[in-house]
Amino acid sequence: TTMKAHLKLDANLADHGLDSLDVIELVIRIEDELGYVIDGENLAKFTKPKHFVNFITQLEAYKAEFHKLPHEDNHVEFSLHAAFPGLPGDKKAKKA
Repeated sequence: TTMKAHLKLDANLADHGLDSLDVIELVIRIEDELGYVIDGENLAKFTKPKHFVNFITQLEAYKAEFHKLPHEDNHVEFSLHAAFPGLPGDKKAKKA
């Protein structure tokens, strides 16, 4: 267990008994409760409470300026038939 009252922003989470699975659980809670996405390749960088605070602060600033989070509206529309015209089942290919 960790002693939450003694946890400071610069403290190393591992020094308080938190391992990588605990960090993943914390990240999941942040994603679920705040909607912020922390990608897996950056997880190792979150070793101190201040890293989470800085991350949330930066996303809040981004959200205030752009009225959305960086990962929102980053969807790409893809149509198989538009990318590969003439595929079987393509309506235009049948008419030709």
